[in-house]
Amino acid sequence: MWTRKINNLSFLLTTALGIFLVLLVIALGVSFYFAISDAQLASRKVFLTKQTELAARELELEIFRFEEDASSLFSFLEDEDLDEEDFQLDLPMAIRKLMNNYPELVDTVWVNFPESTSFFTMTDRNDFISQPFDGFIRSKFQENSSLYRSNSEGLEMLFLLNLEDFSRRFVTNYYLNAEGGKFLLIGDQLIDIGPSALNTPIEFQDKDILAIKNDIAIGLKGIYEVTLNQEGKPFNGVLVQYPFDFGGILENASMLFFIETEELTEGVYNTYLWLFFVLILLLLGTIVFFILSLNNNLKSQHQLEKSSQEISELFDQQNLLLKELKGFVYFHNHKGEMTRVSDEVEEILGSPKEEFIKAFLPNSSIREVNELQEIVSHVLDSKKSVLDFEYDYIRPDQKKIRLKIFEKLIFDENGRFNGGLGICTDITSQFEASQELVQSENRLRTVLENIPDIIFIYDNKGKVIDFHVKDKIPGWDGTALGKYLADLIPEDQKKRHFKLLIPQEIQVLFNLSIGSWSFRMVPSILN
Repeated sequence: MWTRKINNLSFLLTTALGIFLVLLVIALGVSFYFAISDAQLASRKVFLTKQTELAARELELEIFRFEEDASSLFSFLEDEDLDEEDFQLDLPMAIRKLMNNYPELVDTVWVNFPESTSFFTMTDRNDFISQPFDGFIRSKFQENSSLYRSNSEGLEMLFLLNLEDFSRRFVTNYYLNAEGGKFLLIGDQLIDIGPSALNTPIEFQDKDILAIKNDIAIGLKGIYEVTLNQEGKPFNGVLVQYPFDFGGILENASMLFFIETEELTEGVYNTYLWLFFVLILLLLGTIVFFILSLNNNLKSQHQLEKSSQEISELFDQQNLLLKELKGFVYFHNHKGEMTRVSDEVEEILGSPKEEFIKAFLPNSSIREVNELQEIVSHVLDSKKSVLDFEYDYIRPDQKKIRLKIFEKLIFDENGRFNGGLGICTDITSQFEASQELVQSENRLRTVLENIPDIIFIYDNKGKVIDFHVKDKIPGWDGTALGKYLADLIPEDQKKRHFKLLIPQEIQVLFNLSIGSWSFRMVPSILN
C-alpha cells in the first residue's frame, strides 16, 4: 500500500512537472517572439533611418548640383562674346540639356534681356518650346517654386521649379515595404511623394504632426511611433524624419519615411507562429506519451505487486503443506532468475538456499539450470501455461534422486510473461516402488509364460480377470475374461471344486481337469 502511494505521488509529480514544462516553454516562446519582434523592429528602424537620411542628403545634393548648373547657364549668358546666333541656337540647347538632366524639376525658364524676354518649357508630350514671352506660359504645374538670377546689366533668369514631382521621382529608388509611405514636409504642407499618393491618401494625427514640426524647427531628426488613417481605418507605424534644405530655393524642408508596424513583424510572426505551434505539439505529444507510458508502467507494477502478493500468500500456504512432504516451492521472474525459494530446498537438493538462487543468475554455466530454462522456453513457444515433468538429479553427495516439477507460468493482462511459480518434490521413493512393482510384474509374467498349464487369474468372487494359455487349445475359443469359474467348471466337477471357492478369505491353488486338459486355478492376489 505504501509503495502504491509513492508511485501515485510520483505520477502526479511527473504530470505536474510536464504541465509546468509546457507552460514554461509557452512563456519562453512568447518572450522569444517578442524579443525577435523587437529586434526586427529595431533593425527596420535603423534601416528606415538610413534610407530617410540617404534620400534627404542625396536630394539636397541634387538640388545643389542643379543650382550650380543654373549658375553656369547664367554665366554663359553673361559672356560678352555672345552674338545673336548664340542666343538663338546655343541658349535653347543649353536650357533643354538642363531640363533633361533634372527631369520634372524645371517647369519654365524665363530669360529677360534688356531688349526682349523669352521663355522655355516642356509640354506633356515632352516637346521643348522656345518662344518670345507674350504674357502666357504653357505650364503643366499648379504649385511651383522658383530660382532667380540677375546682374547689374539688366540680364535676368527665372526658373520655375516643381519640387514635389522631382522629389517623388527621386525617392522612387529608395526601397520600402509595400505598406510603406514617403512624405515631404514643406512648412505646414505635408506632401505625399510615395506610391500611396496615386491611391488613397494617408492622413496623420495632429499631435504627431505637431511633434514632427517642433523637431524640424530646431533642426532635429527623429523616429516616431505614430497612428495614421487611410479610408477611415487607423493603423500604427514607425516614421522617421530627416530635415534638409532645397539649397537656396527653399529652407526647412524635411523628408519623412513611414512603414507599418504590422508589416515589419508579419513575416516573422507567421513563420515563428507555425514553428512554435509545431514545437508545442511535439512537446505535448512527448509529455502525453511519457505520461501514458508511466501510467501503463504503474499499472503493470501494481498488477505485478498484486500478483506477487498473491504468489507470496500462495507460496506461504504451499510451504505449510510441503513441510509434511519432501518438496519445496520456488518463484522466478521473466528472466529466469529465482526471486524466492522455500527453505526446504537445502533438504531436498543438498545445496544451500543461496547457492540455488545464485545458480539461476544470467549467463549461468550449470548444465541442469540451462536444461530447465530450455524446457521453460519450449513451453512458452508452445503457448502453454503449465509445466509438468520429472527429472533425475544428482545431489552434491552423489545421491541420485527423482524430482517431479510442476510449474504454473504467470502472464499479465497484456499476455506478457512475468515469471512462474513452481513446486519441486522428491518422488524417489514412489519412483523406486513403481519401478519395483514393474519389475515384479515382469518377473511374474516371465514365470507364468514358462508354466505349461493353462492358468486362470480370478478375484474373490470367482470372476476371471486374466488367464494364460501357452499353446492354442483345440476346441476352445479362448474366451474366459469376465466369466465366472462356475461357468467354466464342468457340471460333474462343480460339486467337488465349487465349495472351495465359497470362502473368499481362502485363496487356493488347485488343478482342474476339463476333458483331457488340466487347468491350474490361481486366486487373484490383487484383491
